[in-house]
Amino acid sequence: MKVESDKTDHFFKYNGEEYYFCCNGCLDSFKKEPGKYLKQKPKGLWERYLDRLAKSTGGKAMKCH
Repeated sequence: MKVESDKTDHFFKYNGEEYYFCCNGCLDSFKKEPGKYLKQKPKGLWERYLDRLAKSTGGKAMKCH
């Protein structure tokens, strides 16, 4: 459901972003478990590379020689 920010008094600021809700029930549910309702951002190229690197070295630092 899309809620227009200028037409509701139900909002919550989370991680620097404002989220708007149709009623207090939806607002309370979000406050309890925000991660359940937010999509996780996929990892970028660099993060995936670092994950593969850590996996291949067992978490130890790489050696050039």
